[in-house]
Amino acid sequence: MGGFEAPRQPTHILKLVLQRKSTPAAHECEARPSPRKTAGNRYVDETPADPEPDAIGVFDDLLTTDWHFQAMKAVLHVRRPTGS
Repeated sequence: MGGFEAPRQPTHILKLVLQRKSTPAAHECEARPSPRKTAGNRYVDETPADPEPDAIGVFDDLLTTDWHFQAMKAVLHVRRPTGS
């Protein structure tokens, strides 16, 4: 019948990507940094990534310009080039 199916395995929500230093809010900046510069301020915390996750999803409250999503995608691609 379609619709939502519950995950077959337990879902774990973890904070895998962290920020190296604090940055001003986007609405307080005259010019937003590029996704590349934003990605340079992020890194994958390997501690919660053990065991290796089967899949990774990105949840962000600032998807209006795609800027944070593109930065996150770049950071995760370095860690997991094949995707998922």
